[in-house]
Amino acid sequence: MRKHGPLTPLQQRSFQLLIPCQSRGSSAERTRSRGGMCGGPATWATLALTLSILCLSAAAAEAPDTCPVCRGIVVSVAGEVTADREGERRSVTVGFVLLEGDAILLKTGARCTILAASGNVLRMDGPSEHRLVGPSEEELENPVAAWISRQIADWAGRLGERMFITRAPLGDWRIEVDVPPQLVPAAGGSARRSGVELVWGTIPGIGTYLVTLTSESGGAVSREVRGHRLEVDDLIEGEQYVWDVEPSVNGWSADRAPRSFRVMTSEDEQLLDLALDGMDDLEAGVLLLAAGRHEEAIPRFDSAARSDENGRSARLWRAAALSEVGLYAEAYEELRVLDVVR
Repeated sequence: MRKHGPLTPLQQRSFQLLIPCQSRGSSAERTRSRGGMCGGPATWATLALTLSILCLSAAAAEAPDTCPVCRGIVVSVAGEVTADREGERRSVTVGFVLLEGDAILLKTGARCTILAASGNVLRMDGPSEHRLVGPSEEELENPVAAWISRQIADWAGRLGERMFITRAPLGDWRIEVDVPPQLVPAAGGSARRSGVELVWGTIPGIGTYLVTLTSESGGAVSREVRGHRLEVDDLIEGEQYVWDVEPSVNGWSADRAPRSFRVMTSEDEQLLDLALDGMDDLEAGVLLLAAGRHEEAIPRFDSAARSDENGRSARLWRAAALSEVGLYAEAYEELRVLDVVR
């Protein structure tokens, strides 16, 4: 393991909220500060119970653990779009999981973009009606299309049928914690073979942290790190790892929740890069999110958010990605600006 150097300019812009705030003034003053890592001693900004109804909240977890009938994910939507599923009409929103046989109905002036299980990006304009079917055998003979199909099906199976839920009261969303929150990789995320950057939040007054990394084969290593980042570059391809972080303080004791991530195989990494080639930023961001590459997805959403056509959808996806890595306050602020929550 070795300490990681500065992020690239793009990563710095995308993850600027990951950088700990410089604590100044009294504890009370720091507690009133806004932002994911600003706060009083052992304070972490989170949306607590409200989080479950913000980004990609489960509306009805009907999909099985694996989703063989998943036919796509709604990437962007504008105007009135509904899905007819076995005679039941449902409103289609960003992040909606589409199943085989769903009929998509678009009113006049409506638009909808779908990342299909075949790997194709489907762009629809209203008024129109479309019925989703599975990828053809010919399409699945293409290794890239087959890989995309697996990623979407697996991701949809983990999510269930989900969508962005609307308004809810916020309440008090600052809670006291005794451990630094782990941010990147996201829980259950993935890492490229070249290495992974572990990023965590800091606790004011604590400058040094003990990071422990354990592989599924049983190997474990601990490093004392000053700051909030550590790059690990000696990872085993295809291996799952669990990592944990705690203040490097004698006698410190608190309940911890280790996170896991899996290192991509060379084949998966190659297929991901081939799939991304030629994709627009928004669709690429969604595919990266499905593959567990949140730190690559967020810059894509940032870029797509500057689009007049899909800017709102991109910001909703960005909020979802931020919440999945643990930046709940930033995710909430994104949704508040979009008037999704108040």
